[in-house]
Amino acid sequence: MDAASNALNGLNPGDPASGKKMLQDIAAKMHDAAGKSKKPDAASAINKLGDDYAKIANSLGSGTPDMSSLRTDATAMGTACAG
Repeated sequence: MDAASNALNGLNPGDPASGKKMLQDIAAKMHDAAGKSKKPDAASAINKLGDDYAKIANSLGSGTPDMSSLRTDATAMGTACAG
């Protein structure tokens, strides 16, 4: 999660294409991490969070993206990974 948060801190609102690419990269890294997880529940939660980042990336330019699932799924991922 720290890598994703740090990447978002560098987001340039004046360059939406780079923002979309950054979010897609985060999603890809989350999906890659899920594939390496040895905990099925954690892998599922990591994938779900990666899907959220991909959905936000795909919704850029179509109004304000819904961030509620990102927050909820990030918390669920933290719980699943810690458990």
